Amino acid sequence: MLLPLPPLHSLRREALVRWESAKPILDAVKLPLPENFRNHHVIGVSSPLLVMVIRSSDYRLDDLKNVSTLEMHKHGLARAVIVENRHEPVPTLWFGFPKAAVRIGQDDSLTRFSTIFNGWKIEAKFDPRQMWYRGAESL
Repeated sequence: MLLPLPPLHSLRREALVRWESAKPILDAVKLPLPENFRNHHVIGVSSPLLVMVIRSSDYRLDDLKNVSTLEMHKHGLARAVIVENRHEPVPTLWFGFPKAAVRIGQDDSLTRFSTIFNGWKIEAKFDPRQMWYRGAESL
C-alpha cells in the first residue's frame, strides 16, 4: 500500500550526487554495474523529492537524456545516453555517459554533472585529480 504524498513544494530540494562507477563505490557496494552501464561513467542522484515526483506522475526518464550532461573542463561536454531509476540500495536515478565520449584526463581540473528535473537544476562538481584509489585513477 502506497502512502499519500506530501505536497512537493513542502519538501527540501536536496540531493546526493555520487559517481556510481568509481572503483571505491563499486568496491563498497560489492555489486558490478548492470550490463547496460558497463563502459559508461555512471552518476547517481538520490533524493526523496525525485522519488516522489517519479512515483506521482508519468514523468518520462528518457526526457532527462537531453538535459543531463557531464562536462570536462578541457575536453568538452557529453549528454547522458542512459537514464534509469534504480531501487537498490536506495532509490536513485542513474545517468550513463559513454566512456568513449567522455575522456577524462589527469589534466582535467573540473568535471561537472548537471541535470534539470521538474524545474529543479541539480549540479555537482568533481575534481578528477583528487579521485585516486589504491594508487590509480578511480574513474
